[in-house]
Amino acid sequence: MKNMKFRNDRGSALLLTFFVGLVVSILAFVLYTLSMKEMALAERQRKRVTALHIAEAGIERAIFDLRQDFISSYSWTDGDINGQVFVLNNNFQVMPYADTTLNNGTYTVMLKNGDRPRDIWIKSSGVFESMTQTIQVYASIQRYSIWDNAIFAGSGQNGGVIKGNVNVAGSVHVLGDALTSTDFAIDLNGTATLAANNYSALDTALRNRLPPLENIVFDGDNVETLRSHLRVKNGQVNLGGTGQIGETNVAGNAFKETADAAFVEDGIVETSGPTNVHVDRRGLYDLGNMFSFPLLGSDEDPDSYASFFKSQAYQVIDAAELAQLAAITPESVFAIGDENGMIAMDGEGHLLVSGCLYIEGDLKLKTNPAGIKTITYQGTASILAEDGIVINSGLVTPDTTDSFPTSNILGFMTPQKIVLGEKAQKDVMGLFYAEDDIKVSKQTNIIGTLVSNYFDLSQQVPSVFQVPATVDHLPPHMIGSDPFYLFRIVSWQRI
Repeated sequence: MKNMKFRNDRGSALLLTFFVGLVVSILAFVLYTLSMKEMALAERQRKRVTALHIAEAGIERAIFDLRQDFISSYSWTDGDINGQVFVLNNNFQVMPYADTTLNNGTYTVMLKNGDRPRDIWIKSSGVFESMTQTIQVYASIQRYSIWDNAIFAGSGQNGGVIKGNVNVAGSVHVLGDALTSTDFAIDLNGTATLAANNYSALDTALRNRLPPLENIVFDGDNVETLRSHLRVKNGQVNLGGTGQIGETNVAGNAFKETADAAFVEDGIVETSGPTNVHVDRRGLYDLGNMFSFPLLGSDEDPDSYASFFKSQAYQVIDAAELAQLAAITPESVFAIGDENGMIAMDGEGHLLVSGCLYIEGDLKLKTNPAGIKTITYQGTASILAEDGIVINSGLVTPDTTDSFPTSNILGFMTPQKIVLGEKAQKDVMGLFYAEDDIKVSKQTNIIGTLVSNYFDLSQQVPSVFQVPATVDHLPPHMIGSDPFYLFRIVSWQRI
């Protein structure tokens, strides 16, 4: 027993306890440091997100003001943006908002011109405490109207809406509400061209009477364009013969050939070959239920558009006056109307119009092969004829620069049918609405817009040329004159 040795471990235990405590302290310190860093990062992220939301609020405020300003003035370049004095140019400038505080932060909004008249750059910087976030968007406001087209079509009939051999320069918008997904909303044949994007096929003498087209840079070329779109909500598009949508792009030309877009819900049947669809973009119908076909209704219904128009117009009910309007020739001599609306002929092919006329009968413009073949009109007027409209004479504005539609424009409406160019090739300038159908024959040139539920364009090769400026110069109380405005964000970037 006296040789037995005992170890003293009390020092080792103390040392172990010390090291454990040190490790725990280090871990605690590390966890604390990480926690503080996480809290700092979280706080930084909170400030960043708050600053971003404030910047977004600035974008939204600018969009609201830009939309309201455009609806009221159709321009962002008149020195005013919805009450804010602002001169838009090609450099970013600060919008002079009096109050830009939000959620204990502030924002600064800047604007500059986009590449096109209805495009704009918006930049907004949001500041929250020490954090700044900046957003830049490219936006575009688009106006949609039935009159913003060469052809606007409603429900259709006989399983289709547009049939025939026709050349259309400008946009085409088809609702096709009565059609199935296998019906042909548009059935083209022959050498038809739909949604051409220029005036290359329009006679120079007629073109000189129109406002100049918009110019853009496309594929490196400075070109003029109609910004043509094809939209079909219901039904297919059939391209027969050598029918085409848009035209083949030709480098170096002064005008744009390809259509801007084709939005066809039920597809394009390319029997003439896929090479005959010349569009920059293709997709499904993009305007939802924004549009419906406007109806005149009966003038006996006090809530109808026809009744409203009649209340604003000179009413042609006298038998002698009705007889004169049912057989107008360039050699006719008469004056009908009052301060609400007036129509007069001088016997030498000159027609003078103003205001609104409601005809309780039909309207026919004829021609005498041995005499004057064209009626030249001056003034701005809307005419509604209960029993239909026939125009077989030429009908143009004076041969002066920009005479249509800025100074002179005629709008025609009927709950029945409109027949144009039945006897021979003519040039006809105006806006045409038929609740039933429109028939265009021969090689008649329509300069303006056709609106109807159904179109017969099968006789030879008529042409329709959209004039974009008409929507800014509509005759008084023309049906469907209220446009829709859609503000689109083209691109969004945090910078």
